[in-house]
Amino acid sequence: MCSYNAVNGVPTCANYFTMTTLARGIWNFNGYITGDCGAVGNVYTSHHYTNSDDENCNVTLSTGVDIDCGDYLS
Repeated sequence: MCSYNAVNGVPTCANYFTMTTLARGIWNFNGYITGDCGAVGNVYTSHHYTNSDDENCNVTLSTGVDIDCGDYLS
């Protein structure tokens, strides 16, 4: 699960290294990665890491989020 916080200035739900390189690549995690309820939306609304809802959905899904606990991606 990606969370609300950021690591080194990158929100965890937009962190390719953590979710794809580390979890899926190095640790061979084969399950679903979900965003904590609201964490995916926070990448845009609180962290201001992306500039629009469309960009936010693209970034988080491209980074490795499979599903969102909340309703942001729906």
